[in-house]
Amino acid sequence: MENGAGVKKIKQILLVEDRKKTELNDVEAILGFDEECIVLQTCSGTVTIEGKELKIVDLSKDTGHIS
Repeated sequence: MENGAGVKKIKQILLVEDRKKTELNDVEAILGFDEECIVLQTCSGTVTIEGKELKIVDLSKDTGHIS
């Protein structure tokens, strides 16, 4: 998908499964993380995930997918 300036824009998908597993694509950077908070930068803005016993299980730098 491209916007009017010819820049590709990826459809951003955020999936939350049973409040135990979260997946997000289009992640550009991890701004910070610990067991209670993960802060991510996407092309659409900042995403903050808060909870308990959080961990990053999978991260693909090529696709920007994180779970």
